Amino acid sequence: MNKKQLAKAFNFNEQDLFANRDGHLSETQRQRIRQLRNVSLMILGALVILMIVGATQVSTTPSVLIFSLAILLRRLERLIFHHVTLRSDRVTTYFGRIQLKINNRRSGQLRIADADGLRTFQITSNQLLSLHDRDYYKVYVVPKLDTILSVEPVNLNRTDDDAEAYTVDLSALTQEESESEKPKRGTVVLGDDGELSFSRDSST
Repeated sequence: MNKKQLAKAFNFNEQDLFANRDGHLSETQRQRIRQLRNVSLMILGALVILMIVGATQVSTTPSVLIFSLAILLRRLERLIFHHVTLRSDRVTTYFGRIQLKINNRRSGQLRIADADGLRTFQITSNQLLSLHDRDYYKVYVVPKLDTILSVEPVNLNRTDDDAEAYTVDLSALTQEESESEKPKRGTVVLGDDGELSFSRDSST
């Protein structure tokens, strides 16, 4: 497993990972969230102006105003979450076996079963290619926003506290699969035609 590929795909470095392990954001990650907060603030301001102007136009229909209001509220929610994240400086850790799903050429899903149930994250094709399906990982995310900050593989053969304490029920991940249908471990590969597909391990 190429850890450099993993770090590049999810845009984190060693300092970011160390901070996330301690349950905090690194300064680099805080700066990125500040930038996202500022973008949300600018978009929110632009939407307010457009709604005020639109409300004065006779040709503006109620449906357009309702749609604009929905977008505005969504942006306001994101802005609040960014602000809360910066103030709390808290990182959530999910620990379990992952399942990958390919959506299309450019995106997919990372699903991880931990003690709180099954979590699903939307990820890019490069991120899909950097992960090993059905292996165990720690996934560090921003609470509420479900934004992945960093990811690291977990070796369950270790004798450290994490490995010994691993008692998560994985039934949520495989509850819809019979024994004969369970996919083997494997990786996502990029074909010559640009399509993503799974390459399964013959030994599992």
